[in-house]
Amino acid sequence: MSRLSSLLRLDAKLAWEHKLVHVTVVVAAVFGALLRFAVPAEFGPDLGEFGLDIEGLDALAETTAAWASVTVLEPGASKPPVNQLLVAVLYALDLCILGFMFGSVMVLQDKEHGTVRYFRVSPGTGFDYVASKLLVNLGLSLLNFTILTGFAAPLALLEPALWLLIVLVCAGMTLVGMSLSMFLRNIAQWFFPMIVVSTLLALPTYLIVVQTPALAWTWWLPSYHILFGAEAIMFEGAATAPALAALAYAAVFCALTTLTCVPAVRGRLLREAR
Repeated sequence: MSRLSSLLRLDAKLAWEHKLVHVTVVVAAVFGALLRFAVPAEFGPDLGEFGLDIEGLDALAETTAAWASVTVLEPGASKPPVNQLLVAVLYALDLCILGFMFGSVMVLQDKEHGTVRYFRVSPGTGFDYVASKLLVNLGLSLLNFTILTGFAAPLALLEPALWLLIVLVCAGMTLVGMSLSMFLRNIAQWFFPMIVVSTLLALPTYLIVVQTPALAWTWWLPSYHILFGAEAIMFEGAATAPALAALAYAAVFCALTTLTCVPAVRGRLLREAR
């Protein structure tokens, strides 16, 4: 426990010095404020009130109104406000990707700065290394979640199932980022995988606009479940089928990524010859 607490203090200090905390707070506050004060609760105004009679603008109003009505909620459920619906979208685009990014960057910084060499000769274990960085990243993810949700949909903070879903998915994505960084030498090599992973994670958000069978495979992505699971929890409750499916997926995802990351750290990072 003393080894883990020492690593945890060091990683938390580095997260502060490298501005990861600052980035988290600013991003969450900006997005939260935009959803609260700039995004309307409903789309589709009557353009004639403003003296506009342009077909393109009419089509845009119809498209946005249709977009706002698409959800995965049960038949008969009330349509959620658009600005609150976008909170779930940001969970998929922001929380998932930031956890992945920060998990990767923290390991790659250790490689570039030579910290790993000292850790190899220390009494610390692979589990200590993973647990320390995971706990710091979960703290950043929960800080992001609290600020973003507190601005845009504060009542959602009272949903324990939503907290659990966020923790499980963000933990899994952090572990994915750490596992990937085992096979990279530096941050320069990380940019292309980051773009690929970020693009894949963003694909499920298209299903909010158009329900297309071509993207049915995105069910396997964690961003799919944090998007539609969070939406179900926020607007219907944790006992619904989409919410329970998302929580089950998140638990399995977190367990599998843990079983992958810890052996990768032990077998590659802590034994790797530079």
